[in-house]
Amino acid sequence: MRPVSSGFRAEIVKQNLSHLDRRFTWRGLDRSQYVSSYATITLDADQILVGAVSLPLINTYPQNKQKIWNTMLTTPRLMVQQGVIELGIRVGPSMQYVAFFTGSIDRVHFVKDTLTIQMRDKMVQMLRRTVGTNEDAVVYYGDLAAPHAPDFNPSDMVWNIVTSAPPVPRQNDYGQLHPAFNATNVDIDFNIWQDWHDDLASLNIELEGNFTGETIGHILGRIAELTSSIIFVRGDGRFVFYRYVPPPIITYTFDDTNTRNPEVEQTRDGIKNNIRCEWGFTPGGAWNAAPATDDDFPSQGNYGVYPKVEEDTAIWHRTAGSATDYCNRIMERYANPRQYSIFETGLQGFILEPGDTIFNSIPFYGYSSVLFEVRRCEFNLQTGMVKVRALNASGWRVRCFRLNDPIDGMLSQPYNPLC
Repeated sequence: MRPVSSGFRAEIVKQNLSHLDRRFTWRGLDRSQYVSSYATITLDADQILVGAVSLPLINTYPQNKQKIWNTMLTTPRLMVQQGVIELGIRVGPSMQYVAFFTGSIDRVHFVKDTLTIQMRDKMVQMLRRTVGTNEDAVVYYGDLAAPHAPDFNPSDMVWNIVTSAPPVPRQNDYGQLHPAFNATNVDIDFNIWQDWHDDLASLNIELEGNFTGETIGHILGRIAELTSSIIFVRGDGRFVFYRYVPPPIITYTFDDTNTRNPEVEQTRDGIKNNIRCEWGFTPGGAWNAAPATDDDFPSQGNYGVYPKVEEDTAIWHRTAGSATDYCNRIMERYANPRQYSIFETGLQGFILEPGDTIFNSIPFYGYSSVLFEVRRCEFNLQTGMVKVRALNASGWRVRCFRLNDPIDGMLSQPYNPLC
């Protein structure tokens, strides 16, 4: 769930649009009065970043007719200045705001007294940077593990790649995000990263890599895939990392009282019921052991054999146990057709994020407290509505887990880690 105060959470559930506010700041100044309408901002479990966000603005200052945005035409470098889009809720006598997007202006289009700015997430350029070359690979294996990845924990690999620059400067300098290894980090939610690290360590999930020009975005996507994790950038511009583990208590139910336009989609696309995962690769050599495998024979009998082969020589599982865990989770999540519930909801939906689990009790399709995992949220900041796409997870024993979250973590009571 989006990190908000208990007061914010209580007020937003009341669905009171009169308590809703939006704010757009640019260069640290509140420019909300120039916004004609606010954008729809989408978070997707399969995408690290929010896509481009467009805002229509008024160019003329009402009091003195000064065209304040024309400064970008005379000083183009102002486009790289940071802008933030926030949603606010009145809690008691004051407004509390939560950021839904942080980025800079990528494109601006003027039409007389109006303009439209297109903004890109602050991490776009960083994710396009490459790591290593064919002649000078960046390695994470054997005795050559990087300083921040001595135990092959994938979280250490991520930290090293996104925060570091190579020892010798070169054209494909990687990461270079804020290096502070504590909660003051402005680019990474350190507490969430630490929880993710500890979870991966407790399950002995280990990866190795040999990067010869892959982009940082590609590497993070592969790490998310191989560790059954979700990696994305929150609206405040910081990376967060979650992984699927047994579900704690669930708090939010969506039914015909707080949803509209419900749909259901069921698809065989993406079925995987036979997997082979190679592990223990030695760059320049070969896979050094028998692969990990898994099958879901009932699924194969019902739908045919849908194989998946994991043999990426850029990044791979280091041990048989790590590879086997991956195979098991693929079978658990992908062996059967995927069923999606799509619906619109009001302000309560604004605290949802990819990976959250909810109860679905929409009666039209026969649901009654069915566990679903949120995969996509389209936040319409103008109307106060959210379109949710959630995946039926009722047959799973895994979900995204936030170790210290009061709703989705160990601070939630009762919590049974063996459920």
